Amino acid sequence: MEERILLCLRFPRADKYMFPNIPKLIHQATRHIEQGELTLAQQALEKVLAVQPREFDALRILGVVHSLQKDFPLALAVFRKALAIRKNDGMLHFNLKV
Repeated sequence: MEERILLCLRFPRADKYMFPNIPKLIHQATRHIEQGELTLAQQALEKVLAVQPREFDALRILGVVHSLQKDFPLALAVFRKALAIRKNDGMLHFNLKV
């Protein structure tokens, strides 16, 4: 555990594959969304962002969760963070227009 923390400190932009539970958490979040469990989806995505604040998929999906929760100002803020990472993502631009 300590080794991962040091690794994270040395490489703040570490790839998601250095943290193998990130894809699992993102997958769990999407399943929670499909089941209408938005709070659980949000919690899973926040765990990802705690170790990888610039994880694009987690940000984009979290923006969708906030939209579904009708928290549009927060959804917009999260979408803008994702947009700063990947400016040309078509799905993200679609979400911003909706």
